Amino acid sequence: MAEQKAKQAEAKIKGEGETLRETASSWTDTVREAVETIADSAVALQDRNVKYAQSLVDQSFEQFEHQTATLHKTFNTLAAQSARRRAAFRHLFREAVVAPRKIYQETLAAVRDSVDSDESRA
Repeated sequence: MAEQKAKQAEAKIKGEGETLRETASSWTDTVREAVETIADSAVALQDRNVKYAQSLVDQSFEQFEHQTATLHKTFNTLAAQSARRRAAFRHLFREAVVAPRKIYQETLAAVRDSVDSDESRA
């Protein structure tokens, strides 16, 4: 009978050992799956962050290109306006210098014509 009790105790310990192994194995599998899920999530998050950062860089370069084109167009417009203003100022200056001379010449010619016509009548 002692032998039988010893065998039962041994079987009980063996059964508990197997249950403990199964529990440990199950716990290990659960932890491994959780770690894999966390790792997958981290990789996916990193991929999204890289794509987001890349889109920010791309958008920044597009903005720089657009602003550069706008500044170039604005500079050309200002340069053209400046050239037109210089030409208008030159024309105005010439007119300001030439107009009194023209008036003088026209007045002188009118006076000469008047004097010539008075001489021819006399």
